Amino acid sequence: MEGKSSSRILLLLVFISVFVLTFCGGNSTGANSAKLNSKRPSASNYTQTNLVSSGYVSAKVTDPNLVNAWGIVMAPSKFGKYSDALLVGNFGNGEILAYRPDASGMFAFEGVLDGTDGKPLMNGRLWDLSFGNGADGADPNTLYITTGGPNPMMDGLFAAITPSKS
Repeated sequence: MEGKSSSRILLLLVFISVFVLTFCGGNSTGANSAKLNSKRPSASNYTQTNLVSSGYVSAKVTDPNLVNAWGIVMAPSKFGKYSDALLVGNFGNGEILAYRPDASGMFAFEGVLDGTDGKPLMNGRLWDLSFGNGADGADPNTLYITTGGPNPMMDGLFAAITPSKS
């Protein structure tokens, strides 16, 4: 039985190899690749403008506060001190940074979301930021985050952040 299983796996690998070489030309510069690329819409070009960088690449603004920036979301108009700010999550240190557009249209660093103790909220390995959509109990003025814990790929946290009532 083991011999039949090995033969089937080998046959499947040969089939996949023949398929890839036949339909993909074996590399990304082959004739078949050109045929595939010709089916793409012609108006699919975009321009990237580096707005803020920690300094590792050129950007209009350099901000050393960015530490492996990961999540990004616009805050709603009822999110306290950082209402209508662009929030950027740092995967590296877990901080959430706030930026506002300045007169030139660039984003200027405004601050870090602090906890009730006055210290920055820090959620290491911050993965995602999202505000609720107003449905099914997801408050549109609550920032929901997901993070990893001290054991990579083992721990996790789903949390809600709201402005403190002062």
